[in-house]
Amino acid sequence: MTTIEKFLTHFTPPVQEIALQVRDIAKTMLPNALEFVDSGDQVIRYATGTKRTDIIVYISAHKDSVNLGFFYGGNLPDPDNLLRGTGKRMRHIKFKAGNAVDTPAVRALLTAAWAEGQKSS
Repeated sequence: MTTIEKFLTHFTPPVQEIALQVRDIAKTMLPNALEFVDSGDQVIRYATGTKRTDIIVYISAHKDSVNLGFFYGGNLPDPDNLLRGTGKRMRHIKFKAGNAVDTPAVRALLTAAWAEGQKSS
């Protein structure tokens, strides 16, 4: 069992399944990102480097959903209006059972997030 899978054992099987789907698409679209569990914040993070400012996206699991968060989401193009949040910078997509995870719009946001993160790091 990987560290990620061990981390996810604290959640229900449906939430684990969604989180692993989100992880698969994040790893596919961010192949050069560093992946790590941040046990303090209870998230899986993807970053361009090891500093906190290098974080691009995160996955957070909840009781019945999983968020794919974007540290620079406020700067990203979002023609499909997937991103939620009201802060200056952070945005997220909430996935629940039955939601499609691997869509062109999600892929586009991850690609744009990587480009934005490269500028910011």
